[in-house]
Amino acid sequence: RERMLKEVTALAELSNTAENGAFHILRYHQAWMEMNKLHIVTELCTSTLLSEMTNGSFQGIQGIARQYQLLREMVLALRL
Repeated sequence: RERMLKEVTALAELSNTAENGAFHILRYHQAWMEMNKLHIVTELCTSTLLSEMTNGSFQGIQGIARQYQLLREMVLALRL
């Protein structure tokens, strides 16, 4: 139960970070326990990281900036 609560807390903190300009982090909406299981509601994603990286949106100067932004967001997520 403690581990589950830590996961929800981390996701909520990341979601707050996402509202401040981190666009590759899943937004958290709510969580609850039911029959000893954790249910987490997040936003619906329309693509995957793999599809984003292979569709050409990481090409050129703007693509390099997107790569750095994505790396920054992953590091922020790991810090929590």
